Amino acid sequence: MPYSSMHNASRLTIAYLLSAGVLLGGAIEATAQSREVMIGEYPAHTVGSDTASVTVTEFASLTCSHCASFHESIYPDLKKHYIDTGKIRFEIVEVYFDQYGLIAAVVARCGGPEKYFDLVELILAKQTEWSHQPTGRELVERLASIARSLGMSNTQLNQCLRDEEKVSVLTRESDRLVSKHNIRGTPSFVIEGKTYTNMGYDEFASILDKALN
Repeated sequence: MPYSSMHNASRLTIAYLLSAGVLLGGAIEATAQSREVMIGEYPAHTVGSDTASVTVTEFASLTCSHCASFHESIYPDLKKHYIDTGKIRFEIVEVYFDQYGLIAAVVARCGGPEKYFDLVELILAKQTEWSHQPTGRELVERLASIARSLGMSNTQLNQCLRDEEKVSVLTRESDRLVSKHNIRGTPSFVIEGKTYTNMGYDEFASILDKALN
């Protein structure tokens, strides 16, 4: 998906969320572990060993169908062969093409670092179920349902969705990193300081193997 900056995204999205009204008010426990890391002032989330010699940064939009495809068909193999084995550290920088993607990203962060990747995977897997909703209320309700399936409460969701200061930081710092790394579309990947566009698993593995050797 080609990139274009979201100007005034923070102010517009908070107003949009508030107009959606209060969210809906037994859960599956999340299993994937992740941590928050600061890239400048941007709070990214990462999985993998802190001592890994190679870091892969994915620039992703939660409304991007190519990102959903990557996380369905390629990321599981990267996780199995490179992340879980401690070879690489994998982190995500969210790119906000539109309000829907920004709201989804905020929801993904509502459970804290330990649930972030689980929520991202579920939100992307169910992308077609929420990403084309006609109203803000319907969008928030569907995303809230996904979050609640991983143990989120309505209190948590309402609190983080209305954190205007955090949304402002996310949009500002995401735009800064997108510009710094010359991101033109999603998903894109920064590996050892070099930016790559979307690719298949074999090409990805070849690049990682060279970086690791």
